[in-house]
Amino acid sequence: MNTQILAFTECPEFHALLEVECKELTGLRPMVHTEVEDLRGMLDLLQTVDVLVINEPENKKTLFDLRELVSTYHSNIKHIFILGEHSSDLKGVKFFQRIFISELFEAVKKSFAPIEKKVSGWTAIPLMAFTHFERLPFDLFVKLSDDKYIKRIPAYEEIQESLIHDFKKRGITDLFCEKEHNRDFSVMLINNMINKLDKDYDSIDTRITAGNDVFITTREIIQNLGIASKVITVCEAAIERITQDIYPEKNKFGAYVRSLKEQSSLEFQYRLIELTSFIGAQLIEDMNFFNKQDQMKKLVFASYFCDMTLSNPTHIHYRRPEATEKLGLEEHNKINFHALRASELVSTYKDTPKEVGLVIRQHHGSFSGIGFPAQKSSELLPLSKILMISQDLAYAILTDERNNALEVLRDYVRKHHSGGFQELLELVERTMGQNLKESA
Repeated sequence: MNTQILAFTECPEFHALLEVECKELTGLRPMVHTEVEDLRGMLDLLQTVDVLVINEPENKKTLFDLRELVSTYHSNIKHIFILGEHSSDLKGVKFFQRIFISELFEAVKKSFAPIEKKVSGWTAIPLMAFTHFERLPFDLFVKLSDDKYIKRIPAYEEIQESLIHDFKKRGITDLFCEKEHNRDFSVMLINNMINKLDKDYDSIDTRITAGNDVFITTREIIQNLGIASKVITVCEAAIERITQDIYPEKNKFGAYVRSLKEQSSLEFQYRLIELTSFIGAQLIEDMNFFNKQDQMKKLVFASYFCDMTLSNPTHIHYRRPEATEKLGLEEHNKINFHALRASELVSTYKDTPKEVGLVIRQHHGSFSGIGFPAQKSSELLPLSKILMISQDLAYAILTDERNNALEVLRDYVRKHHSGGFQELLELVERTMGQNLKESA
């Protein structure tokens, strides 16, 4: 008898996230245990285990018992991954700090990944050819050396004009695809060149009504903060994609995006979304995430919809537990439950990126998505921490009378330095200050 994935965790959020990730990998739910003896009994029952994932508990005795168990059954387990702050000399055990939870799941995925096929050859495609395509059915690569290529645009992902422009600025003249796609690409190129002559370009102009004045103001702030140009490129592309894809939809999400663009009462909320996205994406860029561009897109999506269940524009300004104490019960509940309700609503949307529902639920520091806890948990998902810090910082900048956003940032870091997220706050200040020096 064997199984695919066993796990131990006392954290319900990690349990939920593990189930989502493993279901995608194997089509089966992992066997998750919260008691060491239950896990021991299962390991006794099974002959071999492909993967064991452990989220280290806080209790020292439980942690000691788990370490002893891993040492005993080590030879029967193909891959062992541990999330926590302690290391071990056991051969083959991979450790990940809690802030690198995404890397842990990436490593689990690789342990199940099939052997990659050998590439027979590569075809260079000039950048100018991509003006004819919105997306392609095969991956596109950048050439690093004669025998090394890195995937930059996955199959079926939208080919952003801003990304192509960024390639040109970096001196890249071609993207590459595997040779087996030569014929398909040639046929598509001919067809697209013909079809493009009949395309109605006015539809996009009439559909997208973003406030240019608001964007200019946000642009000035992000320049003052030292947001890197490549981060700006990814954020702009993600925001534009949400605008184009969701704006015309006749559902709650389309209505919300349209209201952000068209209602002056939501202008502050729209600016908060933009600035939160840029600050959060810069943090992701400077952290050890796999697939940073995908993580940035998740962050932008979460930033857009995390407050969509606030029914009154003034509710965005209630951000501390004491702020809602004098409100009536109905209004009090609307504000305190908005993160939970937004996460539930977003989870029903067909195009919501994976994990975003959990990120939105936790974006005020609460596991349950209820209220504004004074003491934020250190067990939040990394993207939740980034969204929470980025939105708080963006709010501080937008509501401060000073024009110097970097000065507001430094004051914010000093004020919140003892709140449990010192490393993240120090990274915000350090990386943006360094970017400003490099661009000076």
